[in-house]
Amino acid sequence: MLGMQCNRLQKHTTFCYGRIATAIGFVLGCLTAEFIPNAAFASECPEEIGKNSPNQVTSIPTTRTTPAQRQDIAVALLRDAQNERELPAENIIFSQASLDTLLALVGLGYDRANRTLLEGYLGGSLEEIAARSGMYGLDDSGVTLLSASNLWSVPEISVKPGYLEEVSRLFDGLNPGVLNVHDAQATANIINEWIGARTNNILGEVVAPSTITPDLVMILVNALYFKGTWQTQFDPAMTEDATFHAVSLTGKVKEVVVPTMEQMDTQVQFSFDRNDRSVSEHGMVHLRLPYEGGKFAMYISFAAQAAEQKAWDPVTFRPQASADIAAVYKNAVQSEAAFNAQYQDLDVDRFTMPKFKITTLFDILATLKMMGYSDLAQPGALAKLTDDPRAFLSFVFQKATIIVNEEGSEAAAATVAGVALESLRPANPSILLDGPFSFAIRNDSTGTTLFEGIVRNPAEE
Repeated sequence: MLGMQCNRLQKHTTFCYGRIATAIGFVLGCLTAEFIPNAAFASECPEEIGKNSPNQVTSIPTTRTTPAQRQDIAVALLRDAQNERELPAENIIFSQASLDTLLALVGLGYDRANRTLLEGYLGGSLEEIAARSGMYGLDDSGVTLLSASNLWSVPEISVKPGYLEEVSRLFDGLNPGVLNVHDAQATANIINEWIGARTNNILGEVVAPSTITPDLVMILVNALYFKGTWQTQFDPAMTEDATFHAVSLTGKVKEVVVPTMEQMDTQVQFSFDRNDRSVSEHGMVHLRLPYEGGKFAMYISFAAQAAEQKAWDPVTFRPQASADIAAVYKNAVQSEAAFNAQYQDLDVDRFTMPKFKITTLFDILATLKMMGYSDLAQPGALAKLTDDPRAFLSFVFQKATIIVNEEGSEAAAATVAGVALESLRPANPSILLDGPFSFAIRNDSTGTTLFEGIVRNPAEE
């Protein structure tokens, strides 16, 4: 995996900061982000909180019906990012919805066996996945949601007309372009400009020129964009730098200062399951922050921490800094506990949340292979895309970004796949002297060694 990403009014409330998993719920899948926020929450609370009450909000219905097999990839990405330590920070954002759409676009080119394999992972037919992507077109006063797909291919590759006809029918707006592998910079610019025009340019460069290699014959892309305005916005005048306790992947806690938004005397859609001790013995807290219109929301979940409550100190909910955030994510998002929770409108004195921006780049194909889907990348599998038996799925990666501020949230993901041709001759080996070695200068005709030695560090004389 590659990747990227408070005590202002002490008054009568105590705060502690930890890690929270959040998700923007989409019709299919979700954009997820793991971040380290300032949130004024602690765990002990009155008995009536979390029970049915007159002002309770019913559970939020969701059509996200992904089977456990398909759900594994986000957890695998999170696990690999933690284990391989290739992320510069602890934060993660990933879009299952964009990946599904891209895989459906690619999958329509697979032979029967691999199409069945892919549909087993996706939890539905490729036509169903493509149809769901068409539901993402939405632009009103509160929420903008857009999904767009396209492909570029070299003239030398014989793409089957049936494949082009089917993808054009299923993916609105698809307009195939020409892939020029002989001008990598210009080709990368064309694809990046296409992505930027559909994602408000918040992703920056997605396809690097080095991606455009001579053996590449096709690039397929899905771009997913979301922008939502909070139903209850934060006042920028209330935002100030604040300290919270950040937790590294190794569990080390350190204090960092971040711009922190705040609402006073407000209501928050809140759910507290004191019986859910899968991560913390003090239970799990879920929040639902709706965007205008109420159909979309950001879900925030954290493992509750015990509060050192005094008689004069009202209850405060806050995250347990030492909790396993991967376990929180699995519980809240993958197992859908956050989406199925019973929410109530809870009156709170203060609600604080950090402004943040997260960007992550994931190698999706490597994770799919580790999950047992290596056949999808075998030469000849794309038999309905081209008659060339050398064609194979060369790479799949995703770049995603989310920005959260006082007005709302803006998020985008671009998932990119490449089809290349397997070389007809074995690749030549490489020799890289990038580590310690011994050397000797010898007269082979006489057998006399003139000089000999060891190189440990060529930077030193």
